[in-house]
Amino acid sequence: MVDFSWQMHWISLQVFVCSLCFSYRENLSKDLYLMSQMDSDQFVPIWTIASMEGVKLLTTDMDLILEVLRASPMVQVDEKGEKVRPNYKRCIIILREVPETTPVEEVEALFKSEKCPQVISVEFAHNNNWYITFQSDTDAQQLKRHYNSHSNWLIQ
Repeated sequence: MVDFSWQMHWISLQVFVCSLCFSYRENLSKDLYLMSQMDSDQFVPIWTIASMEGVKLLTTDMDLILEVLRASPMVQVDEKGEKVRPNYKRCIIILREVPETTPVEEVEALFKSEKCPQVISVEFAHNNNWYITFQSDTDAQQLKRHYNSHSNWLIQ
């Protein structure tokens, strides 16, 4: 009799990774733990993913989890195989360390110059973080590079 348990774990983990990536953006502002684990490049340690209940129910095999993550086009694993992040074009930047009491108009004013691409929306997320949405990944990255070299506020 052939043992298909390994293949079932593989398929189940792939499905879980896909669902995790699809819900990542929507749940990020609500998942304080995930945000606290994230570095400035939006990577989270793979052990964070491995400790999720949905993954632990499927497997605790770190090698298998890493293999599934590396095989998935939905995520990017760092060179050391220690961290993972969603693999999507990013048109939202996170403006950190800006108090919730800051008026929206004041935050919007930061992005009103000829050098800034057009802002689609400005939204307070939580914990002194704001989401700034742009038309494209290129616009968001251009603004991030400009402001990180010219501002006291940290944009990610």
